[in-house]
Amino acid sequence: MRLHLQFPRFVLLFIPVFLLSIHAYSRNYLARSYYNVVKNAEDILIIRVDSVDGEAYGQKAIAHIERSLKGKIDTDRIDLPFVYKSWPFGNGNMRMSPDIVPVSFEVGKRYVVLLQKAMWSENPNHAKLRNPKEAKTEFEVLQYPKRPFFEIADTTDFRLWEIKQFLGITKERDTVKQAKAILRFLPNDSSFVRIDAIEALMDLRYKGPVDPLISTLKNDSDSAVRGEAAFGLGFFRDEKGIDPLLEQLRIEKNEEVVSRIIDALGMCRAKKAIPLFLSMYETGTNGMRNNILSNLMLMPDSSELPSLIKYYASDVLNRYPLIKIIASIPTSTAHEFSAVVLDTADNLLLKMAVIEGWMASDFKKGYGQIAKWNFTPCEGRYWPFVLQLLYAIEKLGTPDQIVPTLKRYEKCSDKTVRNQVLSILKNQRKKNLSPELLEEVNRLIAIFSN
Repeated sequence: MRLHLQFPRFVLLFIPVFLLSIHAYSRNYLARSYYNVVKNAEDILIIRVDSVDGEAYGQKAIAHIERSLKGKIDTDRIDLPFVYKSWPFGNGNMRMSPDIVPVSFEVGKRYVVLLQKAMWSENPNHAKLRNPKEAKTEFEVLQYPKRPFFEIADTTDFRLWEIKQFLGITKERDTVKQAKAILRFLPNDSSFVRIDAIEALMDLRYKGPVDPLISTLKNDSDSAVRGEAAFGLGFFRDEKGIDPLLEQLRIEKNEEVVSRIIDALGMCRAKKAIPLFLSMYETGTNGMRNNILSNLMLMPDSSELPSLIKYYASDVLNRYPLIKIIASIPTSTAHEFSAVVLDTADNLLLKMAVIEGWMASDFKKGYGQIAKWNFTPCEGRYWPFVLQLLYAIEKLGTPDQIVPTLKRYEKCSDKTVRNQVLSILKNQRKKNLSPELLEEVNRLIAIFSN
């Protein structure tokens, strides 16, 4: 049998990351809120920069401490390093460090700084990872994208006011009381404060504020705040928020807010959103279609979803998620279509989409159709497909099916594939096998261990 597997060489770099993103797909709120950052900062200082010392890319600011908001640093002077987005090394080239917050202090100016213990001082092993020219100080500015340091002209700056308010709330030990205090920020004039309040409620895992979030979603003039409110409703997964989200989705004009609402409905597993999603898919942009598909994957089973099949021919850019979601639907129409794609598609990614969809829905009846692809060469550019195949073989098969299928790989020379086969065989050995099958498993383990 001749293989028709189109797999451009450049795709090999892309596949592992892409697959990881699919497996690890999650809409859980993972980032720290600004409230949490303020709470956990080692100290928060108001400083005035007196001078700058050190060579280029190794400078530090020498500053006078005007006030310690947490009272943990009781000196009147502090050294803080500049942090750059890139560092020079070797022959003058630059090593990029894009996750580091760039800090730049100017002599004579006043700043609010949120500090953490310097990593190298907490763990000497971290010093090996830092540029040897970097100024080493006891404290450094927190690496966080929102307001870890900022210049101020006077103490009436709303950003300083917000920090002081948050610090007062952190002293309260009761989570409900903390959340109720934070809810008072939702009518604040600053959209930054309103967004920070919504994020803080999520960080506190406080499930009480559904009504205020609904009101914010419907009435806030700032699209960024409406988007955050939508995400908050999705995060709390309260059924009370589903209808307001659907209503706002029908009238919302801002594309980013629309995207956040779609995410929120996906997080809520809002099955009643499926008809609207499908309607929007018909006329949506490529980005919107991709987002809709991502969230349809989170929905309960629905007989409406096979209607996506009609877009297979026209929506070339979204074929992978289209096939994956269709394959995951437990209907005969979806399974028949997916089986045809698996057997006839020239593009290897589309075959992988079917396999992932069947794995996601635990479609054990598809084992035979998947396992017959074990004749695919395991070396070279085919190994990502083979690895995905092996994951499916282990998940969907029984030991009686799996062991004979894996025998095909005895002559495979790819180390990664052989290690995966070995791992699967060892897992089978833990199961209740017949003496004959156990003997065969041990024989194969010995072969793949060499």
